[in-house]
Amino acid sequence: MPTETEQRILDAIAGVQFNVNALQEDVNTLKGDVSTLKGDVSTLKGEMTLLQADGHRRDDRLTHLEKTVDKIDRDGERFNDRFLNYQSSIDRLINLSTSLIASATIAVIVGMILFIVKK
Repeated sequence: MPTETEQRILDAIAGVQFNVNALQEDVNTLKGDVSTLKGDVSTLKGEMTLLQADGHRRDDRLTHLEKTVDKIDRDGERFNDRFLNYQSSIDRLINLSTSLIASATIAVIVGMILFIVKK
């Protein structure tokens, strides 16, 4: 039978052994948690890579759309220039045709007056 001091030492050793076993369980649990976190980080890295690739595709698409809008703007300006030229030409053509009709009318009237006066 152990003495009182020996018994306290044995109890203390048993308590330390119990604490070591509890710490071992906690370490094993932490190892599992760290492994899970590693998996989560790997998944997040994959998702980040996909998001970056999607961002690059969107940047490329935006660049393409900007070029398309610029081209449409240039085409619109060219159309406006052509339209103004056509409108100006039509105005000149109308003025010319009105002048020709007026001149022909005056010529016919003057010719008839001269014909009537000669008679």
